[in-house]
Amino acid sequence: ELLSVGEAPVLLEPLAGRVVLFLSDRVLHQVRPALAPRVCFTFWIDGRTVNADDDVLLRSRHLSAWKGDDGTLDVARALHMLRQSPLQRSVSR
Repeated sequence: ELLSVGEAPVLLEPLAGRVVLFLSDRVLHQVRPALAPRVCFTFWIDGRTVNADDDVLLRSRHLSAWKGDDGTLDVARALHMLRQSPLQRSVSR
């Protein structure tokens, strides 16, 4: 199940021969319980540019970027930015 801040979850049914690839540090997700045997392979590729503190820790610059022209929170802007950032994991918890 793929989850996106402010949007409905996307349920991906397990199908024989289906491959699902996504950036797990950018896409909220969860594995749903299996009702039949299945096989899953997970590959983690990590590096200096993945999960840096500026990506996963909420900072005042993030909050400032979410302000509208009138200085109040612009929800649409915040959701748009969160959907493209690994920061969504921290905020969703």
